[in-house]
Amino acid sequence: MTDSTGFVIFLAVVGASMLFFAAYAAAQRRVRAAPQFAGLMGASAVYALGYSLELSKTTVEDMLAVIRFEYLGIAAVPAFWLLFALAFSTRRRPTPILIAAIFAVPAIILAAVWTNDSFHLYYARVWARHDGPFPVFGFERGPLYWLFSAYIQFCVLVGNGAFIVHALRSPRFVRSQSLVAVLGALAPWLGNTCYQLGLVPWGLDASPFFSVFSGFCFSFALFRLGFFELVPAARDRAIESLRDGFLVVDRTGHVVDSNEAAGRLLGDWTRLLGESLEKGGAGAAELAGIVAKGEGEVEFSLKAPDGAARRLVAQSFPVRGGRRSRSDGSGVMIRDVTENAALLARLNQLAGTDELTGLYNRRRFFKLASREFSIAVREGRSLGAAIFDIDHFKSVNDRFGHAAGDAVLRGFASRLAGALREGDILCRYGGEEFAVVYPSAAPQAAFAATERIRLAACAGPVEWAGGELDIRASAGVYAAVPDRDAVIDDFLEEADKALYEAKAGGRNRTVLASCPAAR
Repeated sequence: MTDSTGFVIFLAVVGASMLFFAAYAAAQRRVRAAPQFAGLMGASAVYALGYSLELSKTTVEDMLAVIRFEYLGIAAVPAFWLLFALAFSTRRRPTPILIAAIFAVPAIILAAVWTNDSFHLYYARVWARHDGPFPVFGFERGPLYWLFSAYIQFCVLVGNGAFIVHALRSPRFVRSQSLVAVLGALAPWLGNTCYQLGLVPWGLDASPFFSVFSGFCFSFALFRLGFFELVPAARDRAIESLRDGFLVVDRTGHVVDSNEAAGRLLGDWTRLLGESLEKGGAGAAELAGIVAKGEGEVEFSLKAPDGAARRLVAQSFPVRGGRRSRSDGSGVMIRDVTENAALLARLNQLAGTDELTGLYNRRRFFKLASREFSIAVREGRSLGAAIFDIDHFKSVNDRFGHAAGDAVLRGFASRLAGALREGDILCRYGGEEFAVVYPSAAPQAAFAATERIRLAACAGPVEWAGGELDIRASAGVYAAVPDRDAVIDDFLEEADKALYEAKAGGRNRTVLASCPAAR
């Protein structure tokens, strides 16, 4: 009688290969269908290793003892195959109810094998066969054996059907993966079919031997077609190529992943991998805040590694695992909005600035002046308003041209701005007119401030390309404690009336409005 050592070693190698595939897939557990594939390979490894041990036994009692262990893998193989096929082809996680339904028959079969000595529902009768080169397990099939055979056929047909349909509807690279997986599953199925039909000599179970072809197919799919590497590789490349920073934070607030852009924006955050998010530098408190909330958005400033001041916007979102109600952590996208923020600030400035003089325009002026007016009304304090007008400005344009007129306007505006108190609000009111609002200014104080500013603005000629031009200006001022029914326009109107009096009285002077306070 020939020794079974060669078969035992062969099956042990097959089982070890399956364990390798199981470990590889388990390491890719975040990838679609990888957990189910790991289960399939693990169950196949138990099957092959168990059968190698079975072939080394010589008595039926020892064989049965090994078979009880072996069926931990045999019963689970078709179930994991079906789950794997469905998860890969439908892109959906199997529900607990589906998993329970698929594993119901394997659970019954495993119980029947383990209690076969008492009930004989799986093996009606067992013995050790000696008609071959070495002893093998012989048996007469019981009713549950036929149930399990039908279950195997069902799982293989449904699983392969799902893969084939998926292959026909998928891009070429996915189609190749699906077809190779189908071929890998057909080999053990053919071995089992041959075994059931008695076509294998000496009563050997051919399924583990046919797993060699399965191993070849799955090796090709894993290492040549990138069965589980395609999606992660694409994802990693996409994340690393992002201009936006990306952080992954677990439920305890520890940084578990980051891309290169995050390092550029935040500094060397890769040193924080495995550390608490709060240990980061600038921006860590803001990021920790939105991560703690689960989701949200925050904008903050920091000095980038290159020394430049940057404005960043971070958005946090939950990352969920298998249970929909539970968050496994947070993903944080970080965008550099420095240029956008600067552009927006510039646009806001332009929207409220007079292009020629650089002072506030009427729109911005009325917004700020109305706010001060409301404060004065609420607190019952006096407010002053003044309007300045450059005397004989039209003659400057007529005699020297608009370039000279523009030079006069810019020079006059600059001198006005330089003479203001802190808190005063100045604008180019229109043409050669300029308006000022004095918060908390009584009539005489407003008059004194206006005259001082007018004299400063007219002190000395303005230079331009054609020479020098003297400036003269008139001003009207009004101040009072505003009535609750009044508006800032009422004060400017009174100041304009005073300006008219100044011009009518010979120009180059300041007039305080003589009308009673709006109280």
